[in-house]
Order: sequence, then C-alpha cells, then structure tokens
Amino acid sequence: MKVLPLSLIWLMSFLGMLFTCVSLTNPTFWISLFALGSVSVYMSKNQKKLKRELDELFGE
Repeated sequence: MKVLPLSLIWLMSFLGMLFTCVSLTNPTFWISLFALGSVSVYMSKNQKKLKRELDELFGE
C-alpha cells in the first residue's frame, strides 16, 4: 500500500476513535480502533519500504 493513503487512513481512524471515545458502546469507536491497530501493525512491519517510498516521493 502507498504511504500517503495509508497515513490518511491512520489519521482518519485516529480522529474517529478520538471523537467517539466518550461512548464505548458506539460501534464507530471499535471500528476505528481496529483500523488504527491494523494500520499501525502494517506500518511497523513495512517500515523500510515506507521510508524508501517517502525518500523517493520527496527526493532525498
């Protein structure tokens, strides 16, 4: 997966979890938590690939 859409998914799921954390019975909170956890695990396992893509994207 590309780094920019992946970062956007991470950010949106974090914000969704942040705004719905008041009510733990809200399914949106649990969906956002699952998405945040999944994306975080994917990003940590593919850290080198994502760093290389960022270097190519910004020309470093």
